[in-house]
Formats: sequence, C-alpha cells, structure tokens
Amino acid sequence: MKILFRVKFVLLLILFCTNATAVDFDGKLFQIKSKFSQDCMELENSSNKDGIKLILYPCSADSLQKLLFTKKDDGFYTITANSGKKLTLSNEEYFITQTQKGTSFKIEVLDDAYILRAKDSKEYITANVRSGKIIKSQKNNQYSQMWYLIE
Repeated sequence: MKILFRVKFVLLLILFCTNATAVDFDGKLFQIKSKFSQDCMELENSSNKDGIKLILYPCSADSLQKLLFTKKDDGFYTITANSGKKLTLSNEEYFITQTQKGTSFKIEVLDDAYILRAKDSKEYITANVRSGKIIKSQKNNQYSQMWYLIE
C-alpha cells in the first residue's frame, strides 16, 4: 500500500513539474509583478529613452508595464519593452537600453511564481522594495526574487 502511494505521488510530482516548466512565454507580452510588493516593473518616469531604469510601480494597464518575452535557440529569453529596447544588465541594476542582444534570462519556477536568472552572471532579478528599484542579486529563494507573469 505504501509503495503504491509513493508511486502515485512521484507520478503526480513528475506531471506537475513537467507542466509547470513546459510553459512557453515566447512572443507574449507580460506584466512582471513582484510577489513581495505586488507592484509591477515599469520604465522610470514612464520614459522610453535609452538607458532608462526599471522600477517598481503600482500595476496598471499602462503599455510601459508590458514586456515582450522572446525565446532564443538556447532556451533563454530576452525581455523587450514596447519601445523595442531590450532589458540589459548594467552594474548593480537592470536598465532598458537600445541593444540588439540584451541580457538573456532563464525563467525558473519557484513555488507559485517565477524567478528570472541572467545567463551570463547567474544572478537573479530582485525587487529592492526600499528603493523601488530592480536590482540583481544571488539566489535567495525570497519573495523579492519571485515574480508573477501576467498576460
């Protein structure tokens, strides 16, 4: 009886994990909402100028909060603002800059949300709720690194 229960549990776990990671974000627009603050990523000062930082701002229907996910051949994604500028890692924060490449991100499931890991630095997009900024940091499994992707 215990063995049968364990087999069913393992099968359900495999099914859940397979479905959770099989989501394809390619070509879709999302609001990226912080699980910690419940605010969304938005371009600072609602600007589309080069080098503009992403900040946390109350979620709205504003198109500046809509970001396009594009899957690359290696399974990583680039994230693009409605201006066509790609999310690019720069120093301690994430900036929107006018680049063709942008930073590549891996989308990983963590509990009921996602975490976004930069390919090259292996650091994660993190909400700094005190400053309202989006920064990078090592994986900490905290809500500050967990994001809801809302279509």
